[in-house]
Amino acid sequence: FIIDEAGEPVKDAMVSMNGTITSTDDYGHFFMTNKTMNSLGTLVKVEKEGYFDGSRRFFPNANEKNRVKIQLLTKSFDDSFNTVDGGTVEMNNGASVEFAANSIRTEAGAAYTGVVNIATKWMDPSQLATLDQMPGNLQGVNSEVEAVALATYGMIAVELEGANGEALNIATDKTATISMPVPSSMLSEAPAEIPLWSFNETEGVWK
Repeated sequence: FIIDEAGEPVKDAMVSMNGTITSTDDYGHFFMTNKTMNSLGTLVKVEKEGYFDGSRRFFPNANEKNRVKIQLLTKSFDDSFNTVDGGTVEMNNGASVEFAANSIRTEAGAAYTGVVNIATKWMDPSQLATLDQMPGNLQGVNSEVEAVALATYGMIAVELEGANGEALNIATDKTATISMPVPSSMLSEAPAEIPLWSFNETEGVWK
């Protein structure tokens, strides 16, 4: 079941799993039957124009009807900066992303100059809705290649595109600085330092 941030069904979203591709109906539902899946989790991916990609690591029970719900986040390129100067994108909730000057490249790796348009979305770790919005789930693989279960103090999605809509990346020798607020209800249990985890879209786990 695929819904938007208002809880409304998203129709004609493309859903893929293990090479099988289907789309949601007018009610936001999709169906797959008699599929072989990994008992340790199988990645279901969802794409729809105007939204950040969604996904869920799905754990089915054999010979039963299994359900998964994914909430897609609206992707709006509302902010921008010039690559020569760099810039900071600030969100209403206090989250921000700071880009260094001359740090953006094209998808092919060439230097990009000009305006960079940015879409961002912060996911509040204190809200239950985040579990339906987050990519994958809270499965991770640490630096010792051990499978681990994660807790989260917040996630952020960021996508960059050029003036003509082309996909852009941060250069491999550059970094961006991400800042996110920890909700007051979680401050007392938050550690002083947390490793940065990023989502591997191919394997469907956090690393």
